[in-house]
Amino acid sequence: MSIRNDNPHRGDGPQLAGTASPEEVRAHIWGPWKFSADGRDDTGRTVAPQHLAVGEWTRYGLTPTSPPTWSASTTDDWRRDYANEPVRLSITARSKGSEWTVPLEVPVTIETGS
Repeated sequence: MSIRNDNPHRGDGPQLAGTASPEEVRAHIWGPWKFSADGRDDTGRTVAPQHLAVGEWTRYGLTPTSPPTWSASTTDDWRRDYANEPVRLSITARSKGSEWTVPLEVPVTIETGS
C-alpha cells in the first residue's frame, strides 16, 4: 500500500538553479498524511505488504505531512490547505498469480485520547 502520487509528472519541468531536484519534488508527499506505522519506508509513502483475506481489514498509523523544505508555506498554511482532504492510496493486490492496483480515497478520522 502506498500514498498515491496523483501527479507523477510533477518536477518534470525545467530546473532552475538552487531549486529542488525533480527527484525531491516527486518524493515529497503532496497531501495531508504519511504513514507512521511499522514497516513504512523512510518517506512514509509506503508500508510493508500484508496478507489479508477477502473481507479482512487493518489499521495504519498516520502522521501529518509538512510542507517541502524549499516551500515558502508555513506548516499552519500547509495543514490548512489540506484540512479535511482524504488520504489517496494505491493498493496493490495479488492472488493466484494475478496482480492489480486499486486506487482508493479514505477519509481520515482523528482520534483524540481522553
